[in-house]
Amino acid sequence: MSRSVVSVVRWPVVLVVRVLFIIVGLPVLFILEPLWKIRFGLVYTNRIGHLAGNTDILLRKQQIGDTDPKTINILAGVNPANRQLYEMFKRHLPIYESKGLTRILFYLRPLIRRTRFWEPMEWNDPDYRIFNEGKATLVFTDEEEKRGRLFLSGLGIGEDDWFVCMHDRDPAYLDAYMPTEKELWRARDFRNCSIDNYMKAAEYITSKGGFVIRMGAIVDKPLSGGRNSKIIDYATTHRSDFLDIYLPAKCRFFLGSDSGLFVVSAIFDVPIALANNPFILLSPFRRDDLFILKITKEKKSSKKLTFDEALSLGFYNNRAENPFFDEHEMIENSPDEIFELTQEMLESLEGQKSSRLDTSVRDYYWQKYISEIPHSELSGHLGARFASKYKNLIRT
Repeated sequence: MSRSVVSVVRWPVVLVVRVLFIIVGLPVLFILEPLWKIRFGLVYTNRIGHLAGNTDILLRKQQIGDTDPKTINILAGVNPANRQLYEMFKRHLPIYESKGLTRILFYLRPLIRRTRFWEPMEWNDPDYRIFNEGKATLVFTDEEEKRGRLFLSGLGIGEDDWFVCMHDRDPAYLDAYMPTEKELWRARDFRNCSIDNYMKAAEYITSKGGFVIRMGAIVDKPLSGGRNSKIIDYATTHRSDFLDIYLPAKCRFFLGSDSGLFVVSAIFDVPIALANNPFILLSPFRRDDLFILKITKEKKSSKKLTFDEALSLGFYNNRAENPFFDEHEMIENSPDEIFELTQEMLESLEGQKSSRLDTSVRDYYWQKYISEIPHSELSGHLGARFASKYKNLIRT
């Protein structure tokens, strides 16, 4: 059936569904409300970061008492970005993998979201309180634990060993996922970065006794040959839906970038070290997390902009259409900066509070840019070494 025919047929169906909901559905829901608070919602299944974060927020709200225990959720979603994660959520939430129900709720969403009967399943703001007060809900079955341990053993990672998941955002996945939307993704290239700049940090991790597992579903390029044997290119040699969840859930910390995969570690309460963050107002979610930012500069003069100057031009916000990209660019964190971020994270995990670590600029940054966000005292910290390096761009 052609798209034009489908479009003609769809709208009468949508109209009928919406009229029936107004005439029959809403009155029934109001009658049942004193006994059962029924809520409908669509699970965001298309991208792994939203599948993880949007859905886990609901579990954490239930856990810390932000939802009424009498609530009955009816959730739907199809074609999940990751089958393993989706099935794990279905163990804890009433998610129906039904094309029919998903389509009906999609048709009804413009109406029902204006009522109390909609569970938004949205994640537009940093939910620092919810992530810090709530704890990870998802757990692996005994069989899944055995599968995961068997895989790690095959890599030479024993029960007493530790590893770090490492991931960079590049254009390959989105170009393959939605090839007809390449123009849209190119407008978001400022969020991408190179895995090469992470390799110094990877070598440092192995020097401290750890392993490094390079993550990714589809990646721009494999890691170079002849590298350290404890740095494993999982993305090009071993990748599976199950391991895409198991590994970020079990690593010592996740060394990543502005890409949804780091959220998988976050929902399992694994510490996050985020490099190449292009957004000032979106830091990792828990107080033990760390991040560093891309720097904005003028293309012609190579002059670095202060954060205030960059913000005034629309940088560090999620504005892919920013016209100032013609004259400016966001530059990636250097290997040294990512190495220092990694060093700081390992020191924190090992309980080392270095007297040489000046946190005054980091604290100033939080006060100036982050403090007005609700519960931002629970958010991740800007790397102290990075903050000191760029103090002239922060303190203006």
